[in-house]
Formats: sequence, structure tokens, C-alpha cells
Amino acid sequence: MRCALTSLSGHIRSFLACERGNIIAMFAAAAIPLTLAAGIGIDAAKAYSVKVRLGAALDAAALAVGSSNPAQFTTAQLQQRMNNFFYANFPANSPIGMPQPPTMTVDPTNNHLLNFKVTATVDTVFMRMVGINTLTVSVANQVTRGITGLELALVLDNTGSMLCGDGSGCSTPSHISALITDANAIIDTLIAASADPTRLKIAIVPYVTTVNIGSACGNTATQGSPCVPLPYKDIYGNLIMDLNNNNITFDPTQTENTPEWRGCVIEPTSTPPNPPNNTTEDAGNSGPDFSEPTGGWTQPWTAFYWKPNTNQNGYNVWDLTNNSSTKIQYLHIDGNVGTSWNNSRGPNNGCPTPLVRLTNDKTALHNSINGLKAWAAGGTQIHIGMIWGWRVLSPNPPFSDGTAYNTPNWVKAVVLETDGQNEIPDQHHLTGLSFLADGKFGSKTIGSTSNPAAGTAMYNVNQRLQKVCANMKAAANKIVIYTIGLGSGANTTTQTGQTLLNCASDPSKFYAAPTAASLQTAFQAIANSLANLYLSK
Repeated sequence: MRCALTSLSGHIRSFLACERGNIIAMFAAAAIPLTLAAGIGIDAAKAYSVKVRLGAALDAAALAVGSSNPAQFTTAQLQQRMNNFFYANFPANSPIGMPQPPTMTVDPTNNHLLNFKVTATVDTVFMRMVGINTLTVSVANQVTRGITGLELALVLDNTGSMLCGDGSGCSTPSHISALITDANAIIDTLIAASADPTRLKIAIVPYVTTVNIGSACGNTATQGSPCVPLPYKDIYGNLIMDLNNNNITFDPTQTENTPEWRGCVIEPTSTPPNPPNNTTEDAGNSGPDFSEPTGGWTQPWTAFYWKPNTNQNGYNVWDLTNNSSTKIQYLHIDGNVGTSWNNSRGPNNGCPTPLVRLTNDKTALHNSINGLKAWAAGGTQIHIGMIWGWRVLSPNPPFSDGTAYNTPNWVKAVVLETDGQNEIPDQHHLTGLSFLADGKFGSKTIGSTSNPAAGTAMYNVNQRLQKVCANMKAAANKIVIYTIGLGSGANTTTQTGQTLLNCASDPSKFYAAPTAASLQTAFQAIANSLANLYLSK
């Protein structure tokens, strides 16, 4: 019996051994295509990774070329710039792929379009089993040299000190002449960079102590406007009368013999005036002179108009006689700034040239810039310039010219230029917030810009500038702010420089321009920054 069992066991082991050999052979045959398929997937994933890196490198190269001013580079230099940026991000000796030199061509139908393409070879590992030693991957993109969509407000200082130059004693050439040249240049740069002129709009907002909105808001001598309705009244609701006891009318020509209203306004604020002891108006930092009310600014403004014989201290006394000490003299400064300041008087003293609403009319923009003047008297109210910079960009009243906030592929931006800090000359000067005694500054004491404990008018005005800048930059509005401090005192070690630095969207968007030459550099740098590019494919 034992012998029989032993014999049977041997036969079974022999059979199993034979069957196991068949299974191994069958598995080996099936493993070849499985291994190849897995290997192809690995090689394909490697090729895809190379393609992604290749695309990122080409994007960087394309944007570097597109952001270059073509007037400053030859085609060969642009090609070299493209290679430098591409190979910095994808080395020629990369172990994961061998790139060919990238190519750049200008679209034959539109020289604003630049086409870029690059290929690379990727060595395979598993595909070699079927005779495929390399894979070729390629990427292409197209850069549009131009503006994705830009609405820009140039908020420009037109105060009397802009007559001065870089030296002492108001030397020439004046800063206002440099401003005219440089503001014209930024307009030309942006228009030249724009592939689609309909997607670029620029507004001009000159400011002194107030802003001139007369023509821009549709004022007429007989019909008034929604901004300043007829008949023109002061902040207390009293009719504004001329020397002949007639209601004043709108007259933008501002000749000496027609003492009418020129178009500048006094800002509305959050609470009605309450003479004679009002010192709390807008103290809560919620007024419409530094924030946008729901639905926009729909409340009327008050006409900025210095009445004759406003006070008995020799300030702004005027009439229509030939007496040079009292005759209206409120045009721009033509000569010595000190003499002009002392002799300036009249109903529109300190009222600058009118603002220009958003437009792509190059001629209208240049005409506005070329008409800028340095205006004597009235002080400096930077935050009033800024709030009108916001208003011209807003999709809401009073103008409603801007696109909706945060519209995709549109940018809203402001360039604020000033050669000084906020200023209230004295209690006798009419300002964009009326006279100091009217309480619209939240204080009837001028004081200092840097002393919060005093709660003075100057400190409150400086805080308003910070508030309006913060509100413009807020996510709901997302307005990009560039600031330029012109003159030796506009650096980060001064109160003025710190204020402008804080107002800018980020530190890189603040420019200290101690001289007229550096003002040109600042404007050009901002123009290049604004002339942004976008990948259209």
C-alpha cells in the first residue's frame, strides 16, 4: 500500500510541475504589452511635463519682449531678449528635454500681435522597445502689444508753486511746463501701445483748492446742470449775487469784466452746515468728499465763488473799477509768483482749467494738457483732486462714464502728481471746503498735518486724503493708484512723501521726483507699467 501511495504522489507532483510551467509562460507573454503600455504612459507624462515647463518659459519670454518699447530695441535685440528670458526658465541643456531656439514673428495683418513658438525633444525610455527614441512637443502663444482695457485719470497739481522750477526763488523752467511735457508723453505712450483705441480712455483732473467741473457737468448760463442747479446758492442756501445784485451765471471765459461763476465747486459733506459754531461736519470720516455713496454722487454741489469784500483785511477785495488794488485779477500766474499771489483776487480765484471726462480723443486730451496753468491763491486740497479722479472713473453719477467696477479685462487707474502737501493758507481764503469758519474741515483751527491730538483742519484734510485713497483701492472698487511727489521735499523722509507713499497702491507705485528730469522718468515708468500686455491665445 505504501508503495502505491508513493507512486501516486510522484505522478501528481510531476503533473503540477508541468502545469506551473504553462502558467509562467502565459504570464510572460501577457506582461510584454502591459509593461509597454505602462512605459508609454510614463514617457507621455514626461513629455507633458516638459510641455508645461516649455509653455511657462515661452510665456515669460513673450511678455518680456512685449513689454519692451519697440522704439528702443532692434529686432535682433528683441530676439536676444526673448532667448535670454526663455533659456533662463528652460536651460538649453535641461536633462528632461532639449529645446529648439524659440521663434518670434509679427502678425502680418496687425503689427501689435506677436506670435511665439518653441519645440523640444524628449528622450524616451520605454518607447524605445518599439523603435520610438524621442518625442517632440511644441507650444505657441500670441501677445497683444496694447491695453487690455484701461480707464485712467491724471490728477494734476496746478497750484501756484508749480510755476517754480528746480532751483531756489522760483527758477525756470517751471514745473508746470515739465508737467505739460510729461503728461502729454504718457498720453502718447499709452495710445501708441493700444491695439484697440476703444479700450483706452483717459480723463484729466487739474486741481488747486478745488476742481473745475462746469463744462464737464453740462452747465449752461440759462439751464444750470444736475451738478450745480440754478439759481446758484452758497452752502447755507443763500442766493449768490454779483456786484449789481443779480444772480450769477455760468461763464467759463472768466474775463475781468464778467465776474460770473467759472465752474469750480465746493464739496458737499455729510451733514448740513450749522453756522456759526459747526466744527463737527464730516468728523466721522464718512462724507462724500472721500467715499462714494450708494448709487454715486447725486447730491448737488455749491458754486465756488468769492464774494466781493469777503472780509475787511485786504483779502480777495475786488470790484470793477480801474483801481489795480481791487480790480479782478484771477487768471493764471504769468510772472513772479509772489507778485501774482499778492495781486490775485476775484470771484474765481484759485479755480483751475476744467477737467476732461474719460475720452480717447487724443486732440482733446492734448489741448487740455497744453492749457494747464499755475493758479495763484486758494491753497492745496489734494484729496479734492483725488475724489474727482474717482468720480470720473466711476460707473455712477455724476458722469457715469466708467465701466462697472471689477469688469474682467479692464483696469481703472489714477496717477496723482503734486509738488507739495495739503494747505489752507489762512481763514480768509475760499477753498474747496468753503471758508475755514464754515466748519466743513471739522475744525476752525488750521493747525498741523501731523498732530492728531489737536484735531485741526490741516490734520483732518490729510486724513481725508488717506481715506479717499484707501476707499479707491478697496476690493469693491480696485482702482490702482500711482503717486508722484515732485520737488526735493517729496521723499519718504518727509510728511508729504509718507502721505503719497501710503496713498499709492503699493510702495513700487510711489515715485519721488526731486527734479523736472526725474518727473519725466517717473511718468515714463508709469506709462510702461500701465501699457500692460495680455496673452490672447
